Amino acid sequence: MDYFPSPADWRDQLVYQIFTDRFDCGDAKLRHTHPEANYEPHRPKGLHGGDLPGIERRLDYLSGLGASAIWISPVQLNGGRSAYHGYCADDFGVISPHLGGMPALQSLIRAAHERGIYVLLDIVCNHMGRRLTSSHPEYPAYRPPPRAYRLRWIDSKRKYPPPFHRLDCFHNHGYLRKFEGEEMILGSLIGLDDIRTERPDIRRFLIQNYQQLISDTDCDGFRIDTVRHVEWSFWREFSAEIRSHATSLGKARFLLLGEVWEHEDAKLAQFVGTGRPLDEEGQPEGDDSQRLLDSVTDFPTYYACLDVFAKQRPPSLLQERWQRLADGPMDQGYRDGLLTFLDNHDVPRFLWRGNGCWSRPAREEMLRLALVYLLTMPGLPCLYQGTEQGFHGGHDPSNREDMFHHFDPGHALYGFIAGLARLRADHPACRHGAVRFLQADSQGPGVLAIERAAKEDTILVVLNTAAGPRPLRTVRTSFAPGSEVLDALAGARATRLGRAGQLEGRQIPARSVRVYVSA
Repeated sequence: MDYFPSPADWRDQLVYQIFTDRFDCGDAKLRHTHPEANYEPHRPKGLHGGDLPGIERRLDYLSGLGASAIWISPVQLNGGRSAYHGYCADDFGVISPHLGGMPALQSLIRAAHERGIYVLLDIVCNHMGRRLTSSHPEYPAYRPPPRAYRLRWIDSKRKYPPPFHRLDCFHNHGYLRKFEGEEMILGSLIGLDDIRTERPDIRRFLIQNYQQLISDTDCDGFRIDTVRHVEWSFWREFSAEIRSHATSLGKARFLLLGEVWEHEDAKLAQFVGTGRPLDEEGQPEGDDSQRLLDSVTDFPTYYACLDVFAKQRPPSLLQERWQRLADGPMDQGYRDGLLTFLDNHDVPRFLWRGNGCWSRPAREEMLRLALVYLLTMPGLPCLYQGTEQGFHGGHDPSNREDMFHHFDPGHALYGFIAGLARLRADHPACRHGAVRFLQADSQGPGVLAIERAAKEDTILVVLNTAAGPRPLRTVRTSFAPGSEVLDALAGARATRLGRAGQLEGRQIPARSVRVYVSA
């Protein structure tokens, strides 16, 4: 088998996140094939009928949007309650039949590769479903070691397949309460059966299972769920073994992307590149001789974007966020490749923010500003399905709306994002340029001006988050002195810069953006 090679640089890609059961149905016969879950399209947490053939038939829609990689929700067989989202596997070795099974997954990935689209599979190593309990009266209150519970099967006839048919494959300390320290590793997250990933035999099983998934499917990377809930040493071994296997297949830059839901860069950094675990005082310990994951979710930037674009706080917060990242513990190569996003399946939609306070048109204007920031700043940007169609769901499961009949390439947001994707693809400065903040207003909503300059390419992003016009001060740029620039988004007439390459001060209209490039 000839395997599809990795991209030269993942930062050149635009990822589109797909929640498969809510995306599209390509084969209606699959709706009733799950062994435990029923097709219930009117239940928020029921199966709605999305499948892998449904993704395959929408690949041209995704290409038109500018997506060059897709991240699809977990494909392993789940129990009935979790079948719609896939994050609680019952059997790691089976691709769920209601999604189309292994043949449909292989077909999807082949079709994506034919269009130059990479495929990331969402995987879980921390936990399985909910098949365990305890008869102890204190259960499920967390018990720190050496205290523990005696576990039992909820139904002795419904055990997991080997090797997880044994109770000693799972942690037995009760439910997680505090998201810190040893409890975050040993505790059961929302009651899910927590795997003893410290056991050598369990590690070997998980590693070999996911190596086989690469071999069988030709996928291009893994998005890894709940990374911070598994001991650091597991990721060191897992990363090395997965990376070595993928490289042997010709996938030298197979992407290992971890979900690390943290606010602090130091806690993100311990899982990226040559990161090291943190001691009790929050300081790195141990050696840094081996790579871990390639990227993690950039939640600190997500929260800064919400503050500025959805909560009307000063744009200077984005400059402060960038400076903390630049001064932080990550090497630049990893710092510039974090997964950046505005919403996903675990948080409310961007357009839900401010609902009841702002008009829908005002929220869409702010979403456009946020999208410009997302696609012109460093990182591996990720769009969540439905953003391009104006979806505005709130908390889970309302943020997991059905796409199905909402694939309109004529939607204004679809066209806007497609234009931004072309801008990003055409200008290396958007992906690799040095960052320079030229103005970041600090007294309420206002102007943010950012230059990104790469070899022979410069862009200047100027946006105004305020509800009224705000002044841009004269800013000196890296464009050639006396040259002309134009707004790449509006196609407006050219503006001539001053003799020192400066853009003269001007009023920036309310909730608007300009992206200046060389004319």
